[in-house]
Amino acid sequence: MRGLTSAGALWAAAAVGMLAGIGEFLIAVLITALILLILEGRYLPVLRRLDAQSWRPKDGKRGEQ
Repeated sequence: MRGLTSAGALWAAAAVGMLAGIGEFLIAVLITALILLILEGRYLPVLRRLDAQSWRPKDGKRGEQ
């Protein structure tokens, strides 16, 4: 499935815009920070260690002993 992240980001941007439009600036800023953490989290050095692919065996043999 392609474009799912882009579509989700557009919906999130619309939601933040609506929050700012009704005057809920603090919530809009907090949601913006959460969205950025979700979308860009894999590039943060601290969260990169938690990536599922980094826990895979290096030799390519899964589940064998």
